[in-house]
Amino acid sequence: MILDCRCDAEMHASTKEACISAVIKEKKTRNYFLREKINITCDTSNQAEYLAMGRLILRVIHLQEYNIVPQNLTIHLYSDNKAIVGAIRNERGVNGLDINMKDNILMQYQKLISNNVEVNLQWIRRTKNKEAHRYLYDKKHLGRRLIEIVPDLVKFIQIYDVLH
Repeated sequence: MILDCRCDAEMHASTKEACISAVIKEKKTRNYFLREKINITCDTSNQAEYLAMGRLILRVIHLQEYNIVPQNLTIHLYSDNKAIVGAIRNERGVNGLDINMKDNILMQYQKLISNNVEVNLQWIRRTKNKEAHRYLYDKKHLGRRLIEIVPDLVKFIQIYDVLH
């Protein structure tokens, strides 16, 4: 199985309000495992993008931990922010990132890799990231948290959100 995992973020600098989205689906069948949109507060647009990728990685780990996806799979992680992809690959630094935030997301990424899966992290053009971008700007869900998930994940999300 190949998971197609995409994220996006958008921030208003004047209010420090941001919105992040994550979309996880099976590449061949295009069946969704998760579509999520969350409003957050952060200091920079790079922080918002980094938090979006961190949330995406965390959700993939949870899908594995709860046996919703098989342990033996290929994961394609996509972001339309080159700086974030470079930072996770340890190829470059990113302005506006707290070192603790970066370390936390790098640990999540290492955990994902250590789960005996093939992980492909890459930058894509915004035009290729339309689904995560479109979901981010979906007016129907503006201003509220939204999670659309497969039925098996409902219980997991409820438990996870209570604990975190």
